[in-house]
Amino acid sequence: MNINYNVLIFVHIQKTAGATLRSIIKRQYPKGSVLEIGKSHHHFPLEEFKRLELAERDRIDCLVGHIPYGLHEYLSRPADYITFLRDPVERAVSQFYYICRRPSNRIYPLIQAKNFSLVDYVENDEYGRADNMQIRYIIGAGPEAQMTQNELEQAKVALLDRFVCFGLAERFDDSLVLLRKALGWGRVYYVRQNVTKDRPALTDIPKRVIKRFEEKYALDAELYEFGRREFEKRVSSMGDTLGRELATLRMLNAVYGTLNRAKAILHPTNQSIIEETTGLLGSSR
Repeated sequence: MNINYNVLIFVHIQKTAGATLRSIIKRQYPKGSVLEIGKSHHHFPLEEFKRLELAERDRIDCLVGHIPYGLHEYLSRPADYITFLRDPVERAVSQFYYICRRPSNRIYPLIQAKNFSLVDYVENDEYGRADNMQIRYIIGAGPEAQMTQNELEQAKVALLDRFVCFGLAERFDDSLVLLRKALGWGRVYYVRQNVTKDRPALTDIPKRVIKRFEEKYALDAELYEFGRREFEKRVSSMGDTLGRELATLRMLNAVYGTLNRAKAILHPTNQSIIEETTGLLGSSR
């Protein structure tokens, strides 16, 4: 383990392309040094992480999960935070339809038992899906905390001062280029994961429902717009380099996608060829 670099903490806000980013993050660090924190059976529980001996926590090079800002307080090494933002209405709608197709999700039984619609979802907080969730994650506030203009301003400051880099789900490739530059990453090609399928576009949802979402996530919308403007500045500052980086990334993605499709149909004994080729895609940093 190289303890000369900072611990990376990825604050994964639900439905912001985080599952895809996690797969990329795992390629940047030694095997066994990335700890995924969460509530599912294959993730490490947050409270258990907090109870680990400090020496055990310091063996971790990267923390990822639906975790709020603040876990650096449980580490002796310095930490860098990253996160992704998304249009809050798009994010919430995507989350609802994602849950509806995931029987393993803890909210799924509630939705099914009461036959809740998208309208019911936005009107009820019993799901544990509090308003202005992106601000809550960025400043480390719990679901019971009241979100006001003050918390929004805190989130704006935190996004600029406490996060070494952030991306936008809608500008995923551009975001990867910024992350690669900020963190010195190597292989950032990917195949999209956890994409919500068969969900309606916002234009197909009644305007009164959209308006209710906009009201509930109004502060998140302000944060997102603030983040979008800052993101545009950072992208613009790269000049022609951005175009070249994007062209390379998309070329590698095309190859990587083909290789992954081949994995599904080739005999396991032939997969070593694919793995060697995949390794070559990220051989230079």
